[in-house]
Amino acid sequence: MIIKGIASSSESKKLANKVGIPILSLNDAPHININIDGADEFDGKLQLIKGRWCAVAGKIIARFASKNVIITDSSKKVQQLGSFPLPIEVISFAQKRILG
Repeated sequence: MIIKGIASSSESKKLANKVGIPILSLNDAPHININIDGADEFDGKLQLIKGRWCAVAGKIIARFASKNVIITDSSKKVQQLGSFPLPIEVISFAQKRILG
């Protein structure tokens, strides 16, 4: 099996490099088979919020992935979404992919 990654943050890139996973840019990836990510909050209906740590980049990668897997734990479960403030993120991470 050949695994290549697209890092949504510098921390993801560092971890991938540490374990030997080659990193591509989103613009250079012809296809994304699976996106694995986390969530900051989720509710009883399994609705979730991604609000920190390169949220925009993660959402863009998720949009182009054939399959998305979200990993979280019970500490992130809330009664109502929106328990903490959400930042606004503006980036040029996937400009060609989005505008193209």
